[in-house]
Amino acid sequence: MKTLVINAGSSSIKYQLFEMENNAVLAAGLVERIGEAVGRVKHSVNTGPEKQEIARDQTIKDHRQG
Repeated sequence: MKTLVINAGSSSIKYQLFEMENNAVLAAGLVERIGEAVGRVKHSVNTGPEKQEIARDQTIKDHRQG
């Protein structure tokens, strides 16, 4: 079973996707500095032995866009 956990704060959104059978984190990320001039998006995916990550700065005007 997979479980998605989301924490939406006042200026950020954080999330993790777990595989509950083996307590593994399949994906995780965050959107931060929501509503500021420049926000940040980070996302990582665990694909077995490798971890793929992306990060970029961009304007994120609100939580809906985040």
